[in-house]
Amino acid sequence: MKKTNYLILFTILFLPVMVFAHPGGLDSNGCHYCRTNCEKWGLSTNQYHCHNGSNRKEYYLPSQDSNNNNSNINNQQNGGNTSNNNENINYETSQKSSVNTIKKITINDEEISIANEMNYTTSKEIADIKIELEDNKATYTIEGNKNIVIGDNFFNIKVTAENGSSKEYNLNIKRLSNNTNIKIQIDTKNIEFNNDIATISVEADVEKVNYTYQLEDEKSKVDVNEVKKLEYGENKLIFTVTAEDGTVKKYSVIIIREEKENPESEEGNGFLGLITIIGIAGAIAYVKKKN
Repeated sequence: MKKTNYLILFTILFLPVMVFAHPGGLDSNGCHYCRTNCEKWGLSTNQYHCHNGSNRKEYYLPSQDSNNNNSNINNQQNGGNTSNNNENINYETSQKSSVNTIKKITINDEEISIANEMNYTTSKEIADIKIELEDNKATYTIEGNKNIVIGDNFFNIKVTAENGSSKEYNLNIKRLSNNTNIKIQIDTKNIEFNNDIATISVEADVEKVNYTYQLEDEKSKVDVNEVKKLEYGENKLIFTVTAEDGTVKKYSVIIIREEKENPESEEGNGFLGLITIIGIAGAIAYVKKKN
C-alpha cells in the first residue's frame, strides 16, 4: 500500500505542467515588456507585466508616437501603486526622441538663417546644401535639383525624429543671371563685334549717328557714353552692360568720320597745274621758233 502511495506522489510531482505565456525573457522580478502579438495575450503594446502569480502587476509605457517627453509611466494598474509590501520593481522607460529641428544650414559654405520658409540668392550653378540637426538620432531628406537654373529653385527639407515625427522646411534658391549679351544697330545697320569691338565709317558730312540696342536678358542694364558730335577721324561709342549678378561687359563701336577735303588746297593744286601747262606750252613754242 505504501509503495502505491509513493508511486502516485512521484507521478504527480513529475507530471508536465502546461503554462500559457507569450514569448520573451523575464527580468529578475519575473516581469518583462510585451513587444509583439500583445493583443493575442490580452495585453497592450509596451505593457510591462509579471508572471509571478497573485503578485502579478501590469504597467504601461507611454506610446512611442506621443509628443509627451515625460519619462514617467502614465498609466498604471492595481490602483497606480508601483510596489506591493516589500516588493520593489525597477525598470527604465525607453521613449524615443521627438526632436526634429535643424541646428545649422549652409549653402555653398555660407550659413543662412533657419526658418520654415527660407530664401537664398546666388550666381553659382550648383547649390551645395549641408545640414546639421539638433538631435544626432534624427535624419533628414532634401528634395530638389542640386544643379540650379537661372531664376527660382525650390527645395523641400524633411527632418524625421527618432520617434518618427517629422517637420518640413521650404527653401527657395534664386540663381541670378550673368547674361551680358546685346544687339546694337547704328543708323539701322546691325553691328558685328569681334572681341567686343566693331569699326564703322561715315562720310565727312555726318556729324551724328543714331543707335538702338536690345538686351538679351531684360534684367540686365546698359549704360552708353553719348557722342554729341562726331569729330573727324576716330570716335568711340561704348556700351557698358551690367548683368543681374553684377557681371560687367563693355562693347566698343569705333566710328571713323572721313576727313573733309580742303578747298584752298584744291585751288592751289589747280593754279599749279595751270602754270605747269603754260610753262610746257611756252617751252614748245620757243623750241619751234628757234628751229
